[in-house]
Amino acid sequence: MFSKAATLNNIGVQLHKVGRNAAAEAFLLLATSVRPHYAIALNNLGAAQAALGRHDDAVTSYRRAIAIAGVYPDASNNLGCSLHALGQDAEAVIAFQEALKANPNYEAAAVSLIRMLKVLGRKNDLVAQCRATAAFEQLNPSTCMFLAEHFRQALLLDDARTLYQRIITLDPDFADAHAGLAFVCQELGDIAGARVLLRHAITLSPKTPSYYRGLALNAPLAADDPFFLKLERLLDELPEMADPDKVQLRFALGKALTDVGRKDDGFQHLLAGNALKRRDVGYDEASQLKKFQDLAAVFDKALMSRLPPFQSDSELPVFIVGMPRSGSTLIEQILTSHPRVVAGGELRALEEAVEDVTEASGASIVEVARWWKGENLRTIEARYLGHVTRLADRARAKPGALRVTDKRLNNIFYVGLIRLLFPNARIIHACRDPIDTCPSCFSLLFEHAEFSYDLGELGRRYRAYSELMAHWRRVLPVTSILDVHYEDVITDIETQARRIVAHCGLSWDPACLTFYENNRPVQTASVVQVRQPIYSTSVGRWRPDETVLRPLLAALQD
Repeated sequence: MFSKAATLNNIGVQLHKVGRNAAAEAFLLLATSVRPHYAIALNNLGAAQAALGRHDDAVTSYRRAIAIAGVYPDASNNLGCSLHALGQDAEAVIAFQEALKANPNYEAAAVSLIRMLKVLGRKNDLVAQCRATAAFEQLNPSTCMFLAEHFRQALLLDDARTLYQRIITLDPDFADAHAGLAFVCQELGDIAGARVLLRHAITLSPKTPSYYRGLALNAPLAADDPFFLKLERLLDELPEMADPDKVQLRFALGKALTDVGRKDDGFQHLLAGNALKRRDVGYDEASQLKKFQDLAAVFDKALMSRLPPFQSDSELPVFIVGMPRSGSTLIEQILTSHPRVVAGGELRALEEAVEDVTEASGASIVEVARWWKGENLRTIEARYLGHVTRLADRARAKPGALRVTDKRLNNIFYVGLIRLLFPNARIIHACRDPIDTCPSCFSLLFEHAEFSYDLGELGRRYRAYSELMAHWRRVLPVTSILDVHYEDVITDIETQARRIVAHCGLSWDPACLTFYENNRPVQTASVVQVRQPIYSTSVGRWRPDETVLRPLLAALQD
């Protein structure tokens, strides 16, 4: 009886391997009918059912297998995958944890668990599991890459660096690991070291456009640099590339050609790269612009007076808002060079707290704002303040920190709410000439700024942002927001740095003038620039012919 069941199981497994899952299911059902307590066959049956898209049946099969075996890590891992497919992510986490409990070095289950924790937003558990997995004695290089990217996203750059170095030790020719290590070095301030690593990555994989883009952004390439010549030759490969690689190549050429003085050629590549990228994003311009208008309509003077400030007396948060490429990173770098200021970076904490309140009610922030009550404000205030307080407490290098920066630029939407929650919080608005800001946005491949891939959409987004900031000034006390103009910072760094520090209620510290020596991690597009003293080349920078910029100029003037 066992021999017959084993034979049927083996046939089912082979059929599953070649994709004949309906036939595989039939043989595996026979195997389990011959031997009902055959846990291995039940697990394989679940795999065939999952491949057929019948995850409910697969879950039943996996659970039967686990019930029979008592402990069955493979079936628990498979169960987690099917539960995730059914949208039962919390239960999937438990299944993956059971798999790891049975087999603590189960790499596939660990990777799946990390993915689920990310989906569920369990950030602390995610980091803990990443670190536990990184401690495995043996890891596939692809898993090390997976973990390193998660550490980078969490700004745990030392952890990421260790993993990239581990991969390179295992496989010295792994080009992605050299590139990943380069970006970590750059974010930690080792710009020259990053350049060496990127050149080596290109040597290992000379047809990977993203490496050239990284190198071009790291430092200007000379026209006779062998890597510049390789980049130009790579254009011959463009027709055979996948769209994401085409986009990377266009942006790399846009930057590199501009740096060697071929600015018109460079901008043509940026136009092509942005157009290709725009086709792949689901940016709904009408709904985005409506959000600006609706917020201004709802957060009017009447609402701001009807909802009295929540009277949190905390002075900890410093919100830096504005458009990308307006000097916000420079402002944060200046401010966090002060010994009593901790860098928070681009925090999603306020946005997430607002989303929790709005999702619980099934309404948008605009709708919720019409009937907001004290308990809504208290929930958001407690969530956000708890987060920034933990950041301050963990900043061992700055004991007794008095301020934490939040450079989430999208907080422009929440300026009115910020005033209600934290009347003592500081708000700094990074401003810059739109004819410098917008082309700068257009020249960079922002993954989360979908409005920046079309000149007309970019101009309309800038105008909507500018009008919303003007609205906040009208409905809030005049001292609520400090405007810091990028051009003024470049012209007179000390005067502007003193304004920023004074606005935050801090005593002056000369370290704020040597911001480029600040070794905090930086992951924004200005990662290279903020490691250098003030430079003026970005003010009144070269602009394309007005004919090319017409969609942008028209949108700004409408």
